[in-house]
Amino acid sequence: MDAARVKEEVWALADELNAALGTPLIEPYQQEISVKNISLTGPKGERLYIKPASGRYMIALSGNSLVARMEAFMERLTGGKRQGYNHPHVSREPYWYVNDYAQVREAAYFYAQATLPPNNGETVDAVHAPHRRHIEEATGDKVRQPVSTAMPEGPRTLRDPTAIEARQARLNDPHIAPLTQYVVRLRNRHPSWEFPDFDPLDGGIEAELLFLLEKPGPMTSPTHMRKGSGFISRDNDDPTAEATFSFMREARIDRKRVVLWNIIPGWNGQRKIAPGEVDAGVKELRDLLQFLPRVHTVVLVGNKAQKAEPVIYQLNLCILKSAHPGPLVKGSNRALWDRISQQWAEAAMASTENNRQARHR
Repeated sequence: MDAARVKEEVWALADELNAALGTPLIEPYQQEISVKNISLTGPKGERLYIKPASGRYMIALSGNSLVARMEAFMERLTGGKRQGYNHPHVSREPYWYVNDYAQVREAAYFYAQATLPPNNGETVDAVHAPHRRHIEEATGDKVRQPVSTAMPEGPRTLRDPTAIEARQARLNDPHIAPLTQYVVRLRNRHPSWEFPDFDPLDGGIEAELLFLLEKPGPMTSPTHMRKGSGFISRDNDDPTAEATFSFMREARIDRKRVVLWNIIPGWNGQRKIAPGEVDAGVKELRDLLQFLPRVHTVVLVGNKAQKAEPVIYQLNLCILKSAHPGPLVKGSNRALWDRISQQWAEAAMASTENNRQARHR
């Protein structure tokens, strides 16, 4: 789904809304620089963003009055809480992903305070199909499926925005959805921090190995000046993620066995770890482990992560440790850094044995 197609849809939708209202109150708009920023604007200055997002739509609310008026409606429409903010540092413009045009249309009618006409028994696709055919004829473009999320063959694949969008499209897959909602709750409790999503290409709630690192880096942040991915992932565009990718491959660990997280789960714009951040992260860890019922082995990656050992020990989980795969360790203690892949391979073997024992209890 591209910006040209969504623009056609939004312009047609504005005409439809104004016809329903009997007066031209709704204006469509597209930014010249960021062409994905497509929206409807009403007489009160409230803005409803309708953006393309890899085979689906992002609907975002701009303006305090619009958020107050529409947030509960969007939760009912989508069946869930907002999935993030376009401006997370100031909790502005909450957004939701939706999969079909019928939901976009319903949200737009609510936004315009117009009466949604009945569909006369037509399905969502049937309602949308004539307009979609018009767009294809006008643009010569066919409806594209989301970008494939095949397993990457090399590191740093999330430097590609289309790869990021493909992962975003899978945040509600069954194996990852509970963790997506866990992250949403973290964002609600701590709105001044950014919390990355779990990578849908990893094991999610089906994982048996939890690799617990220290703190998200800037390339997990979509608001960073280099535009990070928004995920905690071995595929991020930074040296630590690249090393993690390589060590996992050397250790021959299937990524579907693994879930990655940090003892300090959020990014606050600073690499430095302030007093109290580790203790607060350890407290959050208990909540996370409730969503990982198959995890029997936890690998504490780096000195800061190893402060979680007392909590994990109480939960009767197998604990292993390794150095952190970041460039600071590589530069200061190469021998320690070189042992990481072997330590991770041993953790995978321990996890296999722990699972075997659990099945025979």
